[in-house]
Amino acid sequence: MQVDAALARLGNDDLVVLSADRRDILGAYPVTSEITPHVLEVNGHSIHAMCALDALAVSPLFDCPVSIRSHCRVTGDAITIRQHGERIVEASPATVRVGVRWQAPSGDCAAHSLCTEMVFLKDVDVAAQWHGGDGQNHSLYTLEQAVAFGVDYFRPLLYATAADA
Repeated sequence: MQVDAALARLGNDDLVVLSADRRDILGAYPVTSEITPHVLEVNGHSIHAMCALDALAVSPLFDCPVSIRSHCRVTGDAITIRQHGERIVEASPATVRVGVRWQAPSGDCAAHSLCTEMVFLKDVDVAAQWHGGDGQNHSLYTLEQAVAFGVDYFRPLLYATAADA
């Protein structure tokens, strides 16, 4: 019963993504077993990130090389990124941006609402088109800025969890 209560609390606090019956963990930010547009190759394994920002946070958080395959939200063009720690080793296209449409999470978790609006955009022109001049609800980041954002968000959570263990 304690495990069920702990699982329910983690799900209710949106720290993990639970299955529809709330008995299985599908994801723990920043990664998920659910299919998303963001596929990561990590230590010979393919996993999914919940959003573009999450994809860029995995390498620095776990200090391992990561290859990201995704696509531009607007054009559908392929985007690939190789990263080691906080350093972007290679990006194709080299002009990739990350866009965030800010909104309150809705439904069962942020992964199924807010995360779907944290996207890769192939270049500055496409990013401006996606942004549409809406600086209040949309933010644009370079890859380096997005990495820093993800690290600043997740690292305190990771250290707090490690300290609790």
